[in-house]
Amino acid sequence: MPAALFVAYLLFVHLGVVLASTPLQWLALQALFATVLLAPLRAGRVAAWLAWAAFALATGAVARIGGGLYMLYLPPLALSGLACVAFVRSLRAGHTPLVTQVATAVHGALAPPLAAHTRHVTQLWAAALALIFAITLLLTLSGRHQAWSLFSNAGTYLIMGLLFAGEFVYRRWRFPDHDRDGFVAYLRRIARSGVRLR
Repeated sequence: MPAALFVAYLLFVHLGVVLASTPLQWLALQALFATVLLAPLRAGRVAAWLAWAAFALATGAVARIGGGLYMLYLPPLALSGLACVAFVRSLRAGHTPLVTQVATAVHGALAPPLAAHTRHVTQLWAAALALIFAITLLLTLSGRHQAWSLFSNAGTYLIMGLLFAGEFVYRRWRFPDHDRDGFVAYLRRIARSGVRLR
């Protein structure tokens, strides 16, 4: 369900931008809200439903006066920016790099070469997210709406997918005895690791 809602969000964003459709722009924001707060919404928590109603009314009012597109600009910038900050913060002295945290949660204690590798991968993700943020911001400021939509809704996730796959292939080659599971199992273990961006 969360994946389907997020895909719907991406689709509504792109169509809302390409077609300059205020209703689709508004629907994109509602799909994103539902994705983020799906658990409390499904649990029937009154506060979550009231928050969604308030959000729907507020975004509807802004969309009606022509601000729908500007509201769509914010989530991609916030996502890449906050994620970049989390990766960078984890690289500070006295902290554990974020990818090291994930690898330790999945595999337990890491040998020094693997610990060094996970630190380098954390640095790579920090750089990639900074680049994604910069490109997204430049496209936002340029007013090239369709180019922004293509990059934000497809290019960003293509870059991240290639990073995941590329790191997996390199690690299998560099540390052949460490991890023998397939790529899908690798992604599942990351999802179950319990490590959160913060």
